[in-house]
Amino acid sequence: MVKHSREDEPEPECVCWVYWDGGGMINNGIERACRRGKMLFWKSETGCEFGPFRSLKDILSSDFGLVNETVYEIDCPSLSAPRIASLIHPQEDLEEGHSVEINGEEWVCRGSAGFQPAEGEREGKTTTKKPRGRPRKGT
Repeated sequence: MVKHSREDEPEPECVCWVYWDGGGMINNGIERACRRGKMLFWKSETGCEFGPFRSLKDILSSDFGLVNETVYEIDCPSLSAPRIASLIHPQEDLEEGHSVEINGEEWVCRGSAGFQPAEGEREGKTTTKKPRGRPRKGT
């Protein structure tokens, strides 16, 4: 008889990262979407795991795609920035003009219209944001 446990499973492959910073030394982190086999799971900074989900679309269009004032970057190489922007949704009280870097492009909250490319992105210009002391990717 083969015993199955979490220790027997290979490490999941992380495929999407959401970086947030609420200010202060311990009030920041990274939430992740990780693939285990054909299923995806959402892993919180606190170690909780939610799922399974069938696709990144399912994750990002759920409450895990809710963007509040602490979220400053989303990195998800398997989806385009416009696709991610169409799936995520601003928290009801998110200030219009809040910017989020999505796959290296700056996107801005436009209220009920969701996230739109920043002006420089529309013109084909890249915008750079100052690093905010983010945690290392892949941790």
